[in-house]
Amino acid sequence: MFRNVLLSLVICLFAAPVALSQTGSLTGEVTDAQTGETLAGVNVFIEELEVGDVSNVDGQYVIENIPTGEHLVSVTYVGYATIEESVTISEGENILNFEMDVDMVGLDEMVVVGYGERVRRDVTGSVSSVSAEQIENTPVTTPEQLLQGRTAGVQVSSASGVAGGVVNVRVRGSSSIQAGNQPLYVIDGIPVTTGETGGELGQRTNALADLNPGDIESIEVLKDASATAIYGSRGANGVVLITTKQGEAMDRTDISVNYFRGVTDATFDWDVLDGPQWSEVYREAFDNYSLLTQGEVIPGFETFMDYPEVPDADEAPTYDFVDESFRTGTLQELSVSARGGDVSTRYYVSGTYHQTEGYIIENEFQRLSARLNLEHDATERIRVGANVGLTRTMNDRAPTDNLVAGTLTSAALIPPVVPIYQDEEAEIYNFANPWNIADNPVAVAENNQYSTNHWRVLGNLFGEVRPTQHLTLRLSGGLDLLNSDDYRRYSELTGDGAPTGLGSQNVRETENWTVTATANYSRTFEDVHRLTAVAGTELQRHQRLQVTAAGTAFVSDLFPNVASAADVLDYTSFVDDNFGMESYFTRATYTYDDRYTIEGSARIDGSSRFGEDNRYGFFPAGAVAWRISEEDFFDIDTFTDLRFRVSYGITGNDQIGDFQSRGLFGGADYANLPGLYPSQLANPDLTWESTYQFDIGMDAALFEDRVSLSADYYHSRTDDMLLPVQTPYSSGFQNVVQNVGSMVNQGVELTLETLNLAGEFQWTTRFNVSYNENEVTELVDGEDISAGLQRVREGEPLGSFYLIRWHGVDPETGEAQWLDKEGEITNDPGDGDRVIAGQVDPSWFGGIENSFNYRGFGLDVFFQYATGHDVYNDTYRFMMTPATFNLHTDYMDRWQEPGDETDVPRNVFGDLADDATRASTRFLEDGSYIRLRELTLSYNLPHNFTEQLGIANARLFVQGTNLWTSHNLSVGDPEGSADGASGNLDRGELFFTPPQQRTITGGVNLNF
Repeated sequence: MFRNVLLSLVICLFAAPVALSQTGSLTGEVTDAQTGETLAGVNVFIEELEVGDVSNVDGQYVIENIPTGEHLVSVTYVGYATIEESVTISEGENILNFEMDVDMVGLDEMVVVGYGERVRRDVTGSVSSVSAEQIENTPVTTPEQLLQGRTAGVQVSSASGVAGGVVNVRVRGSSSIQAGNQPLYVIDGIPVTTGETGGELGQRTNALADLNPGDIESIEVLKDASATAIYGSRGANGVVLITTKQGEAMDRTDISVNYFRGVTDATFDWDVLDGPQWSEVYREAFDNYSLLTQGEVIPGFETFMDYPEVPDADEAPTYDFVDESFRTGTLQELSVSARGGDVSTRYYVSGTYHQTEGYIIENEFQRLSARLNLEHDATERIRVGANVGLTRTMNDRAPTDNLVAGTLTSAALIPPVVPIYQDEEAEIYNFANPWNIADNPVAVAENNQYSTNHWRVLGNLFGEVRPTQHLTLRLSGGLDLLNSDDYRRYSELTGDGAPTGLGSQNVRETENWTVTATANYSRTFEDVHRLTAVAGTELQRHQRLQVTAAGTAFVSDLFPNVASAADVLDYTSFVDDNFGMESYFTRATYTYDDRYTIEGSARIDGSSRFGEDNRYGFFPAGAVAWRISEEDFFDIDTFTDLRFRVSYGITGNDQIGDFQSRGLFGGADYANLPGLYPSQLANPDLTWESTYQFDIGMDAALFEDRVSLSADYYHSRTDDMLLPVQTPYSSGFQNVVQNVGSMVNQGVELTLETLNLAGEFQWTTRFNVSYNENEVTELVDGEDISAGLQRVREGEPLGSFYLIRWHGVDPETGEAQWLDKEGEITNDPGDGDRVIAGQVDPSWFGGIENSFNYRGFGLDVFFQYATGHDVYNDTYRFMMTPATFNLHTDYMDRWQEPGDETDVPRNVFGDLADDATRASTRFLEDGSYIRLRELTLSYNLPHNFTEQLGIANARLFVQGTNLWTSHNLSVGDPEGSADGASGNLDRGELFFTPPQQRTITGGVNLNF
């Protein structure tokens, strides 16, 4: 027995070093398959072992201490096709060289389309994508910002620069006058609640800010009818498909830790007069007014008009409210995620905290988010899973967006001789303002409270069964639950809250349920016939409950809840909105020999929003594609791929509110008794807005896939637009919504991607440009629709400015001059002299991005631009109106004596000043701009260094956003004009909108 044990120990002793020595190394060279040049910076990695190397300047790589046996080696490099090759490692040195093919096109990559996925080479519709790489390298607050300037045909503008503010998106122009123009957003197959929330006091926030961009794997934008018709009545404005990250089968758990921190400030400032300048202008305005009205200059005439007297210019103090209202803000984000799984169960889990302290005082946005995406193969034919995201957002904001009483409005307009503090050392604010322009904005921001808080659950559960190899049946149920709490509290120290405080609270709960059942079929016959098809049904239920309450007479700021108010105000309200939809859809795609593709789709939607006789709508589409580069007769070596595609289809727009087709009643009191009154006429014939869209496109790859080109021309016509039609006075109503009117959009889109240099130094370019032309073709009885400074008119674009034409200043008298309807000079124009003078939407827009990589260093430079549109600068108009306001520094160039050549009329107070600043083309400015949207410098640490730290990959980066802008506005940010408080009819008007944030951040991305 003892001899046996001893023998076993001896055998083990000698066997141990043999076992330990059973490792080998893998070495080789990586080259460009076409040029033969060595490639530096290529990632050669054995994922299951978490070991790898990056090729050096000579293209050489070495991976040591690899256990003997079979392993899967992955080779990746930007702009080249990924290589995955199985290799058997033996003891000692193993040599394996790789030749990489350029791949700027990605024809074999999967693209998410409606209710499924498709290989890109088979996609017949117009689809733009934002890649995972672009998402990973672009820290943003909201998902829409990832699309800005990167996707052809998609116009994105942040309407406000405050953290968590509204973002506007248009796909191929505006397709409706009164209904919504925002695209449909679908996250992991769930149509989600979008738009804006918290509308009180202009403090509108973005509902999509609840989604953490770091959890996004890919974004696809469906633009033409072939791609969007399967979404039927919700597809007219385009569809944005967002897919979150999923688990993967691997031998380890991939853990990512990402952190960035930085500072933020405003891209632009308001140039206002200081105390001495304003005192000079103020006195001069009253002197000129007395001269014109009394025949002589009367010193101190302002006091006769009950306005305060001001110090002499050389004695006037300066208090800078603009400077006090701005600050250098901060932003930071920490995210941790884990991705992994095995052949049967895969998972992705993440948690993120984001905080932005905005550049405006008392503006802060915070987001806490968590996500769990899980898939499990119960058997070879059954799969179940869940995608669940939970988010908490907290948005504190002083009044800012397009408000007369907003923080920035007050800061710019309060006379600079008004003190900010009664006692600056004790920081006791001054609330006295003899001109009664506005409350002290600094005091209002710091004493009042404005907050919007969200809880959101977005998730779905699904199950899949594969009865056969080619057929997959799927059932999913999704929920988008949004709880929102808007709170406003006005201190008794401020004007709105005096003398005992004022508070209001708006609580909303929005539930959006979706149940979808689909059958997907995919099969290839005889290697040349490829057929994919999907059919399904979907049920959706949307409900919104909203309660608003307000009160005054609070005992103390320590008890801010509305319930503690002594007096509850009478505008307390309750809202219960809901709608339902049932849908049936199908799509089939057939491809022959990778050359010819034909596709057809159709959807039937039934919606409770429309009358019983028009509740169901039918939305078909068809497309064909021809890959001419696969034909035997095509022998042009320049092209590695060339394909033409054509599509036509019908989509709808149901964004009209929930009860437009029904007769409604409202509650009222009469003689202290409750009663009802009819508040809306019924229209049972109300139906969808329908958009008919034609698209012809071309996709090409040239020069061994080093150049990728995609071009589209589209023409879309929207009929049966929903517009208010005047009713007879005898009806007791002003109007009723009917299906009347038409509008056309047409344009071109071009996307170009090039690999300019390959090898150790790599340079790639992504460029896109879009042109859109809009025309209103039919209105009710051909009559214009008046919309403030704009006019909707047949033959003109939606959002046409309707203004008197400015003709400058008479150099002899200093009087303002305009042109009348006939083009003659006049000093007294009327409303009848207004003409169509400009348009809101840009004709051309897009972006260009250049990426440079060298030995682990990366530099990304991204510009975004828009041109061919106008902005009515109401901010500048207010700041050029001599009254009790503070003024823009341009006002110092005013006319003062005969012979002065200037564009600023004489300085005079009262009605004469108001006449000079009436709405005209004087304040209509070119809205064109080009902006350095992002500048990123990064460095990937060498693998041989990070491996010693137990880190698989490490990337350091510094990024700046909105660092430089070239534009033509006198004041303000050109993007701020995109917002429209009433929807589509008053966009393009800039009124003290907070400019965009300029940020500089530094961060690190770690993978373990």
